[in-house]
Amino acid sequence: MLTIYRRHGRRCPHRNEGQSYIRCSCPIWAYGELNGERARISLDTRNWTRAGRKAANLEHDPPAPGKPFIEAVEGFLSANKDLAAGTLRGYRNTLRQFQTITDGGIWRS
Repeated sequence: MLTIYRRHGRRCPHRNEGQSYIRCSCPIWAYGELNGERARISLDTRNWTRAGRKAANLEHDPPAPGKPFIEAVEGFLSANKDLAAGTLRGYRNTLRQFQTITDGGIWRS
């Protein structure tokens, strides 16, 4: 089940009143459980009624789980083969660090 709330910006005068204050124009987000996992999702709206419909649609038809990390990395690198060698090397190094953090394994290119 998703719970919708206003995510107040730094300059919102109602920020100190917490998530339960809804009478401002800050973006609306949802948190809860989708596909058996915890989720926090932007509903890309500031309209409370529209946000309720979007949250209900997400609960009824949740998004499909993403690709495994290594599959996503390979797709990204193959789509960007025309970049300079130094840029690709930098991407590989950064993505290798993400792989180590997320899976605890070592990604080898």
